[in-house]
Amino acid sequence: MRPVLLFCLATALAPNAYAQALKVSGQLGVLGEWELSATLSREPAGGKRQFSGPLSLKHVGICSPDGPEEKAGTAQVQLVSASRVAASFMIDGVTCTYRGQKSDTYTGLMSCPGKTNVPILLWIDEAK
Repeated sequence: MRPVLLFCLATALAPNAYAQALKVSGQLGVLGEWELSATLSREPAGGKRQFSGPLSLKHVGICSPDGPEEKAGTAQVQLVSASRVAASFMIDGVTCTYRGQKSDTYTGLMSCPGKTNVPILLWIDEAK
């Protein structure tokens, strides 16, 4: 009984190194006018902490008379270290890349081919 209790306690207190999913939310744009959300699943990636899945973007700035514009795409996120993240987002057939450094959030610039870099903030929550 005691070994089982110790195993359960150690598992509960262990860091999220074995996260199986990520909840990603964020803001894109100079004024944070786009809201990003995604729930990503872990990919088997040879020891890398890599996740992928669908994402949605919602324009939360000044909206059109028909309501806010929404876009769907896919995301791939790699947790490079405890303080760095690398990601790619496929939106409207265009792949954009992002590398961020963690402070309170992951902050950096998203780069899309043929466009000006866009500021992005990401919040990432790991789940086992």
